[in-house]
Amino acid sequence: MKQITKEDIKNYKITSDDLRFISKYFSIIHHSKGRIRLRVSLSLKGAISDSQINIDSILETIKSIPAILEFKFNKLIGSITILYDNNILHSNFWDEWINGENLEKIADIINEFKKEI
Repeated sequence: MKQITKEDIKNYKITSDDLRFISKYFSIIHHSKGRIRLRVSLSLKGAISDSQINIDSILETIKSIPAILEFKFNKLIGSITILYDNNILHSNFWDEWINGENLEKIADIINEFKKEI
């Protein structure tokens, strides 16, 4: 698998379709101010292989957002823990994304952050 570079991230434009695809396979386990833990569905792996979505580019883009302080993926239990600056990314950003709401706006926010990379 090709290593994703900063240039790849800058050139990758996240769309509302990307976010909609991902939101179907994640659920919120716990969410407090500045920290969210997500459950990753086991069916995501099969769905990725059947789609045109580049999940690695999407996740690397999310990790590279300056407001993301820490991003941990626990493959053993199938969860992602994200620590984030709540002054920059408000908690409704995550809630709306995982619930499939306002995805155009969220995609715009993410793509705007990429300019800071």
